Amino acid sequence: MSYSDQQIFDTLARFFAQEATGREGAIAVAPDTDIIGEGLVDSLAIFKLIAFVEETFGVTIAPDEVLLENFQTLRAVRNLIVKKLPA
Repeated sequence: MSYSDQQIFDTLARFFAQEATGREGAIAVAPDTDIIGEGLVDSLAIFKLIAFVEETFGVTIAPDEVLLENFQTLRAVRNLIVKKLPA
């Protein structure tokens, strides 16, 4: 299946909105928001995000791809997803 950048960004932003339930205030995550630096992702949330990406987009994230630079921003996650999607 093919996804536009906006579809990927919107899907990832919804993940963070759902994960933020119970936190104070709404969370708006832009494509270049530093999700790790902002504290939106911790070690447990990274694995939840990986599971969400794998299930939602039908890709597999290899252990050697679980790197800070692949999960720093939604744009980085999007780049990883696009790389993994069938051509």
